Amino acid sequence: MIYLNGNGKLQSSASFELRLWISYNATIEDLSNKTYTSRIVVNAKPAITTEPNWNAQPNTLLYAIEHGNYIYLNEPLTIPAQSKNALSENVISKTEDDYGTSFYFRGNIKNNYVIFANRCWKIVRVNGDGSIKIWLWNNDSTDCKVTNTPNSMYLGSTILYNKDSGGTGKVRQTASGIGFMYGKPDSTTLYTLDNTGAQDNVTDNTMLKNLKSWYDNAFETSDNANPFKYTNLLADTIWCGDKSISSGKGYGQYKDAPTYFMPVSRVSVEFTPSLICPEFGLDGKISKYTAQDVINGNGMLKTTINENTKYYKIGLLTADEAAFAGGKVGNNGANNNYYLYTGYNYWTMSANRFDSNRCIGYVVRQKGYLSNYDVNSNFKMNPTISLIPTVSITSGDGTVNNPYVINV
Repeated sequence: MIYLNGNGKLQSSASFELRLWISYNATIEDLSNKTYTSRIVVNAKPAITTEPNWNAQPNTLLYAIEHGNYIYLNEPLTIPAQSKNALSENVISKTEDDYGTSFYFRGNIKNNYVIFANRCWKIVRVNGDGSIKIWLWNNDSTDCKVTNTPNSMYLGSTILYNKDSGGTGKVRQTASGIGFMYGKPDSTTLYTLDNTGAQDNVTDNTMLKNLKSWYDNAFETSDNANPFKYTNLLADTIWCGDKSISSGKGYGQYKDAPTYFMPVSRVSVEFTPSLICPEFGLDGKISKYTAQDVINGNGMLKTTINENTKYYKIGLLTADEAAFAGGKVGNNGANNNYYLYTGYNYWTMSANRFDSNRCIGYVVRQKGYLSNYDVNSNFKMNPTISLIPTVSITSGDGTVNNPYVINV
């Protein structure tokens, strides 16, 4: 038998003592010639899955995850989004994403620390293509022992739209203002061929602008011999800024009818979070942000100046990913016992709704639960990147005192 003990650790076997009491009044003599017959039915299902076979090369981060001291379960101990993780839950489980089967970390993980680009990160999951998604833990140094990341990105996502471009005021007061990129606020269509739809990807919102600025500062190097030593190790994966519609028109201005976006249905209503980014838009890729990959994504994470194009392989976690990690919507989801807990409010890149007055996005609150807030709010932001599957490490076992160190 294989099971988890109270500390969430794997045990190979267990012994149990079973005692039964029969409610029957009788003397010893009365029972001397009687037989009691019963049966015990145990309803169970195998919890342990075969560990992933990535065929990773030794000394790579993927190999370390595959052969490290991790607990792999077919299904987590608790249901993502429906409940927060259990106190003793520190596992890797799996679900499908846009590339195949993704293995995600859930609960109170203690050995997912990574040093990269002179910063400390945490592993969130291995994507279906073998790339490894990591989330910024300490922007200030390689010290992983900090209790939070006080110097990580802190910004508001207020978006003012230029009237000359066709808008009439604050984008956050239109249904277009929820996106990682937004279109024309006063449009009466969702998406168009000429980029005049409310949900078209035309302009970076403040969040994306600041991510690009952070990316430049974090990954540009003065090493002339190897100027791309960091960015060459980044995978061009899909960042899901899901703008697909749950209800409503998806366009509108102040006091128009509300629009609810699909993350609400998955995370807050049906409790069915997903790592598959929904098809949306004329080509199905409006919500699938990539840098150069136009096969799987939209190739919109770039900036072109004087015919020179710079690509940005960066995003934020989604509300779905926070739910898989152990987060739950609402005050009863308060949780300081999972690895995404920071003690401060920070943004995800998931849309919640346009409520006829303002746009609302998903946030991980300072007590660890998922919530929604006006996009005009000044909350922090933890940049998130994906490393290529072949990225190697020089040392480490993923623990806070001995994190994996990426070889650059």
